Amino acid sequence: MADLFREHLGIDISSCDTDDFADWCREHDFDCDPKWNYGQFLDKLFDEYIEPKLIQPTFVIDFPKAISPLAKVKRNGDERFVERFELFICGSEYVNAFSELNDPLDQRKDLRTRIASGSRVMKKHRPLMRTLSRPLRPACRPPAV
Repeated sequence: MADLFREHLGIDISSCDTDDFADWCREHDFDCDPKWNYGQFLDKLFDEYIEPKLIQPTFVIDFPKAISPLAKVKRNGDERFVERFELFICGSEYVNAFSELNDPLDQRKDLRTRIASGSRVMKKHRPLMRTLSRPLRPACRPPAV
């Protein structure tokens, strides 16, 4: 994903923040809400400027954690990105897949981080916090068809 942002928009998503995104939007007359968070900027800019250009079958990989909170962090240790991919053909998404975050301690830590950062975490997530103290099932399930 970072390569696509660099190629199509000239943005290095690994080093920019919401202010950088907002500046880019102003410079390019893209209507944005100054209250958007990092993930919302990524999502909106990708949908508007990059996705329609993915005509040939294209796998988009290495999504930022900010827009994939339920995916496992990449195995290379870079906690900014997760194990997720999407397949695009003719400007449309056909596949969305990721390694599911199934460690209850990691889920609990992530949810607490999102709450502390002011992220809109719904009240229904509070019971989830209690549930995360119990072990989850193994990460094994049949493929979706």
